[in-house]
Amino acid sequence: LREEFHLSHAGCLLSDPADPSRVLPQNNVHHQETHACPLQAETTSPAKSEDGVGDTRRALSQDHEKAVSSRPPLKINRAPVLTLWAAVVAEKQGFHWDEAVTIGKYIAGVLAHSKGKSLGLYHDSPVTEEDREARRERDRNMGVEHVDAFGMSIPVRKKGRHHLAFSQGSTLAPASAKTYLSHAFKDHLEDVKDAMARLASAVPEAELGKACYPLYEHFRPAWKGWGQSAELDIDGICQLAHGGAWKEYAP
Repeated sequence: LREEFHLSHAGCLLSDPADPSRVLPQNNVHHQETHACPLQAETTSPAKSEDGVGDTRRALSQDHEKAVSSRPPLKINRAPVLTLWAAVVAEKQGFHWDEAVTIGKYIAGVLAHSKGKSLGLYHDSPVTEEDREARRERDRNMGVEHVDAFGMSIPVRKKGRHHLAFSQGSTLAPASAKTYLSHAFKDHLEDVKDAMARLASAVPEAELGKACYPLYEHFRPAWKGWGQSAELDIDGICQLAHGGAWKEYAP
């Protein structure tokens, strides 16, 4: 079973739980710096100079590759992988990282709940139109807005300088989301984030919103059961960024 994820010509659009009809077009896309792929570090170096700089660079590159390849495989469940990928995509689309991690946490939570419902793990109470209108009114009074990220309409509320994802009557905390990712990925966090950033940068900005979720479906850990861990192929994420390989898995 796959998470409920609705596709349209504008991208992967998820209805606001308070207002299923409300989605926004892809219009929050900005240029983002490309990161180096951790598992495909540059192995070629300038020819050796008189002071040995070329040899030094080559040795550093080889040491990096050995360090990465010597790490044990990363076993992790899907929720933090989706959280990080959605955050990386949101950052690529122009959001500050503090905003992006809350957006990633919101998206992973919504889709996990949807998956849980499909498995019969969650049973929501019926929601009437009056309930939805009351929730919309509450959100308006609290200053909740909607932004477009990861092909979805995301409720956010301004807190300080940033617009943070809003869920269950409050904003999500960037520090909490970052701690969640650190605990989940441990020493692999920066390697995985860099690999994902390279993939996000390889996809044209206009196509990222509709490509992001199908790409996640391709590289996410295998399904081993609800909440169970499986291996994440970091090098496979890197490979998707090269030579347009991502196109095979995107609509």
